[in-house]
Amino acid sequence: MTLHCPATPPRPGPTALLDHARDYARSGLTVIPVRPDAKRPPPKFRWKRYQEEAPHEAAIIHWFGTLYPDAQIGIVCREGLVCIDVDPRNGGHESIEGFPIPRTPTVDSGGGGKHYWLSASLPLGSHKLLTGVDFLAQGSYLIAPPSRHCKTGKPYAWAPGLSLTDVPIAPLPDWALERVLVLESLRDLAQDAIPLPAEIAACLTDAPICIKALEAGR
Repeated sequence: MTLHCPATPPRPGPTALLDHARDYARSGLTVIPVRPDAKRPPPKFRWKRYQEEAPHEAAIIHWFGTLYPDAQIGIVCREGLVCIDVDPRNGGHESIEGFPIPRTPTVDSGGGGKHYWLSASLPLGSHKLLTGVDFLAQGSYLIAPPSRHCKTGKPYAWAPGLSLTDVPIAPLPDWALERVLVLESLRDLAQDAIPLPAEIAACLTDAPICIKALEAGR
């Protein structure tokens, strides 16, 4: 899947962000506004409805042009869009070493992290994948370029040669899918109130412990 994305301007203002938001929507992505001071939608904005449906362009124009002129751009994870989010402040770069990620649209976040946009053919939930590495899927949204980081003020930007117009969105790599499926199964068992050994139950809250157990079987 190849999506159209305009070039990232050096200092985007409200008008530029509106133009980008419209372009993302026209490419088939589901756009929502995100607060400039937090990675959250505006107060009382019921974004979860857009996990099931995309907003009309008129709504996007109203949000970014009038109602929330300072809003940043959020992209809802739906219709197969998922993300591997690497946070260097929590050891993400070290954790991801040795786990290959295919050429895929990649965002350099304003906080120094990497966001790898990927696709999944199965409905998946969000999980801690590795230490400092999150898997974002259903129930999540991504911050899209050229939004600015809520703490550093630095812009999110496409990595060189890895924008939506440079490369297609690649499938989620097998190693990540396998781990997510294990975590999905463990979550289902916990919800069904089936007793689990302590080591397995820890996987639901501490992904690194789970990964160590999985590594034994590689």
